[in-house]
Amino acid sequence: MGGLNLGWGLGDDPTSLRRNHREFAEAVGYRVEDLYQVQQVHGSRVLNTTRWRGERGRSATWPEADALWSRRPGDALAVRVADCVPVLLVDPDSGAAAAVHAGWRGVSAGVVAKAIRCLGGGRGLWAAVGPHIGPCCFEVGEEVVAQVLAGCPVGAEQTVARRDWNGTKPHLDLGQAVRLQITGAGVDAGNIEVLGGCTCCEPDRFFSYRRDGSDAGRHLAVILPPGPGLR
Repeated sequence: MGGLNLGWGLGDDPTSLRRNHREFAEAVGYRVEDLYQVQQVHGSRVLNTTRWRGERGRSATWPEADALWSRRPGDALAVRVADCVPVLLVDPDSGAAAAVHAGWRGVSAGVVAKAIRCLGGGRGLWAAVGPHIGPCCFEVGEEVVAQVLAGCPVGAEQTVARRDWNGTKPHLDLGQAVRLQITGAGVDAGNIEVLGGCTCCEPDRFFSYRRDGSDAGRHLAVILPPGPGLR
C-alpha cells in the first residue's frame, strides 16, 4: 500500500505527514488541532480528554493509554493501527464516544469492556470494528490463545482459536474475540458494524506490522462525539 501513512515516527517526511493529516481531517470532518492521540502501549488504560495532558502536535508528549473517550462535540478521538483492531463506540443518547486500540494484549487486559464502562455501559451503544489482521494470517502461540480466551465468554475457543489450518500453531480470530467482548459488555449484536478485510494479506489496501515490520505505515480510526440526543 502506498501513501497516506498517518503514523508519526516511522521515517516519513514530516511535511508529507502533515499533509496526509490535513487531507484526512477534511475528509472526516474535524480540525487537525482537535485531534487527540495517545502513546499506545497495549494495555487497558482509558483516558478522558478532559484529563489529557500533552501537546497534540508532538507525539513525544502524548500520555500512555490505549483508548480515549469524550462527551465534548468537536473532540476527534483517534487510535493508530496496522493489524490491531480499531473499535469506535458511541452512545447516541448521551453523545459520548470512544476510540479503542485493541491488540491481543489489550483484549486480554479488557480494554474494550473498560471503554464501554466509561461510556456508561453497553445498553444503547453502537460499535464499529475496523479492518485488522485476520485469522488467515494471525498465527500465534498457545500462550497467546490462553490469555485472549481468559478475557472472553465461556465457549469462545470454538470461534476465536482456529485450528483448521495446516501447521502446528493455532490462528487467532482477534476480531471475533473483540466482538464477543463487546456483546459481553451489553452491546446488542445488531448494533455492531464490522468492516471486513485482512490488513496482512491485502497489501494494496492496508498497512500491516506483521507483513512489513516496524516501518509499516499506520491507519487512523477517528470518531467525534456527536453531542446528546442523536436519536
